[in-house]
Amino acid sequence: MKRANLVFTVTAWTLAVATIVLNDTVGPLVPSRVNIRWSEAASSGQQRQVEQDLGLAVGERVDGRTWSYVLQNQSPQIIARIVRHPLVDDTHHIDRVKYTIELDVSGHPRWVQRLAELPQIARFAHRLPVVALLFVLVGLLGLWPARDVVFGACRSAVPAVRVRRTGALAPERGTGYALALIALVSLLLRIVLVSSGGQFYWPDEVRYEQARLAAGILAEGEIGEALRRLSYGDHPLFRVLGLVPAAVELAVGENPKVPGVFFAVFSALNIGLLGLIAIRLGATQAEAVVAAGLLALSNAFFYYARHLLPYDSAMTFGLLALYVGVRPDAGLRSSFTCGAFAGCAFLTYTGYWTLAGTALLLHVIDGGYRSGALSKAVFGTFGITAAVGVVIGADAFSGGSLLSDLIAFSGNVNQGRFEEGWRLPWEYLWHAEHLVMIVWLLGAVWCIVNLRSGVASGTARVGLLGVGAIYASLVVSSVVLEKFVVYGRLVRQLVPFFCLVTAAALFGIQASVASRARFTLTHAVMILLIVQATFNFMTPLRQVFPSDFLRDAANAPISVGANVIPVNAKHLYPGPERVVLPPRYSVIKQVPHPLQFLPYQYEGYTPAERTALRSTDISMRMIVPRY
Repeated sequence: MKRANLVFTVTAWTLAVATIVLNDTVGPLVPSRVNIRWSEAASSGQQRQVEQDLGLAVGERVDGRTWSYVLQNQSPQIIARIVRHPLVDDTHHIDRVKYTIELDVSGHPRWVQRLAELPQIARFAHRLPVVALLFVLVGLLGLWPARDVVFGACRSAVPAVRVRRTGALAPERGTGYALALIALVSLLLRIVLVSSGGQFYWPDEVRYEQARLAAGILAEGEIGEALRRLSYGDHPLFRVLGLVPAAVELAVGENPKVPGVFFAVFSALNIGLLGLIAIRLGATQAEAVVAAGLLALSNAFFYYARHLLPYDSAMTFGLLALYVGVRPDAGLRSSFTCGAFAGCAFLTYTGYWTLAGTALLLHVIDGGYRSGALSKAVFGTFGITAAVGVVIGADAFSGGSLLSDLIAFSGNVNQGRFEEGWRLPWEYLWHAEHLVMIVWLLGAVWCIVNLRSGVASGTARVGLLGVGAIYASLVVSSVVLEKFVVYGRLVRQLVPFFCLVTAAALFGIQASVASRARFTLTHAVMILLIVQATFNFMTPLRQVFPSDFLRDAANAPISVGANVIPVNAKHLYPGPERVVLPPRYSVIKQVPHPLQFLPYQYEGYTPAERTALRSTDISMRMIVPRY
């Protein structure tokens, strides 16, 4: 792939991202519909003729003689004809002096107001998503020379690694391009997810608000106070990472999509990082690309990317610890670095102590052999201590109490039921992945059966050890010790290791069958998983969250003065709330509640509470009583 083509693709996709951000910033300021009050003298036939002449589409009666329309042509000439038409008594959302769409820019930064006031922006605001899609498609043209890399990776069984002078394995250029392509496409899909909303739905997302506050204090030069704001016991490093998008928001104005895209980048990075881990474990080009592709197809790794939560960034540090730890020529420096990354994973999201510990364990028992296991364990522990010590030291300097707060917070992970810790991972993965989980389990069974025979690769061995260590940690800490309740977000730690195991199983089976069957098997499985992942992704992409629902419902064309009642338009915990409906009512708008997406119900809800949520109509509705 030529560098110029790569620059072309990156430029086109950067423009696509900029267009999406512009749409999210300016689009909500531009009304999607205009209101027109027709003259009493206008007959229904005359009204339809004027609608056709002036491009007034999708008409909906608001009240009496007032109708709401989508204005297809927003040129000043057309708007002037509407305002001056003898059959039009009045209008709304139209500037009757400038003959433009009337914007609501109150409460927005001055640069946003100036941008929204540009006639070109206002005129084409609702077409910006189409422009973004065109940029994405144009960008794919630059990747066309790399098609042989992508499709060849699904056929090749030749190891795509080269050995450096140090003896460490590194990816070939073609493999790197393929992994970068998968990560970039995954990032674009996540940006679309972020753009559809959902930020600040979960109460835990308030931690990013604390990062916003700390960034503002830091901008005023109050370093000590900012450190105190960042040094709470729950996931302190996440707030530090949050300073980056918070600083951007200080410059451009608050927009939850900015931190949403920032944290979504970590989710996409994890996909490419897993492919690099597979290469370090000795995987072929095809196996590494498929392992990354399997992670890209995981719904459990997809739908959380819209929320301002620490899980993906903590996962990045955990996978970096694994990447450093399984280096073939790993020495004591690698041990220290592995431990430091593991410590960062813990500090970013304390619930991923299991991933941090598993990465260090795999380094000790399956990493390079230049040092003994005891030495690697000691230096890895030094690395963890150093990472945690730096954060605790900075906190102590600011007069905080991070260590005691960490200990206190660890005792609060008790929403739900300890006793279901052994089965909840499988229930959660089934509702999140469906057929994808079945393929993972079949791959794990094949690797276990063939482990002693030597057919299973080093990738399979590390994947199985990771699945076993994390699952055992979850079960022991919940069912046996009753210290931590297992949640869906904790189960996600199993997914990268399942992807390593499944990729190893696919290519292990492929090596033992005829060449024609080998081609058919690999492609049939991948096509099946892509189809399932497409269905899995559709629900998160279509989700509507309470804040967006209330905003959209407020703009619905309803009778003036109607008593509109929102139903279930909030985060429901611990279960459905009792709703008293009027005897007679009309439903203006109705959409599924986010909790009707079943994986969300494995975040602190008990089995009884999940049953209540599933047996009750918790859809979000806007109703108007009829008396």
